[in-house]
Amino acid sequence: MRCSAFVAGLLLGCTTLNAGVSAAVTSTDVQIAARALSFMEKPFAGAVRVGILYAPSSPESVREAESLRDLLGAGMKIGKLELKPTLVKTSDAATANVDMYFLTEYVAAADASAAGIADSKRPCVTTDFAQVYSGACLMGVRSAPKVQILVNRDAAKDSGVEFATVFRVMITEI
Repeated sequence: MRCSAFVAGLLLGCTTLNAGVSAAVTSTDVQIAARALSFMEKPFAGAVRVGILYAPSSPESVREAESLRDLLGAGMKIGKLELKPTLVKTSDAATANVDMYFLTEYVAAADASAAGIADSKRPCVTTDFAQVYSGACLMGVRSAPKVQILVNRDAAKDSGVEFATVFRVMITEI
């Protein structure tokens, strides 16, 4: 596998985690997530249906989900991928016709676990590292103030996701 400039940038940018950081999902966060997912042993290609998972009972979760959907528009192209968003209520996660999930920050851990994301065998990404620590989501990404990628080994295994060795040396695994 060839080591791209992006890989080198991630290696230099990945640092210790700052669990208290909270902010709206940015375009850079989404780009980092998409690039990170390209290191899966069986990576996505082409159009990828992204289920933006939110809790309808949380106005903050709804706002973040709508903001992320608007950010992605009709489809955001990143490398070989085109991320196509759709909003998915936590209660509908098990039956959603999506390839992966993006979990909003304001989904309670109990709601995320009840949604059965890991059981769906679809990757889950979030900017809320608490969801990664809880095992509700397999990958957390942040672009500010530094690039940070956190992967929960057990959640990844439960989802059937394996990452290339070159990627695993650049991230923090728990």
